Amino acid sequence: MSTPISTNTAAVKSMRWIARILSILWSYWALFITLFITAHICPRNPSMWAILIPVLIIAFLMFVGAAIVASVWGKEVLGGRVLIADGVVLFVLGITFMIVAGGFDAVFSMDLYDIFGFLTIVLPPLVAGALFLASHRRSNQ
Repeated sequence: MSTPISTNTAAVKSMRWIARILSILWSYWALFITLFITAHICPRNPSMWAILIPVLIIAFLMFVGAAIVASVWGKEVLGGRVLIADGVVLFVLGITFMIVAGGFDAVFSMDLYDIFGFLTIVLPPLVAGALFLASHRRSNQ
């Protein structure tokens, strides 16, 4: 005899909503930061825009696309995996750019604002992706 298990418990619904809100807010924050960095790199060099506009399009697809797949389309597994991959890629790129720009000393001499900025870009997609995967796993038990 089997007992019916509700797949939409309060815990699963709250995990989904927290992950949705976190991923959408993160995607627009990361897109804003990318746009700010891009505008800072080439303020008066029009030839650089030919290279950086595709970078902004790729960033838009990477950030906002991951949030839309998981939040709007309801593909929690795919969106969760993409969000986790985004977090890992951003962590590796951030550390790599710091090492290339200033050596290993740049990584270890980050001030509080640098650490806060780095964590607001890297941690939210990891947390949102993990929440999407956990809510999907719990809803299919």
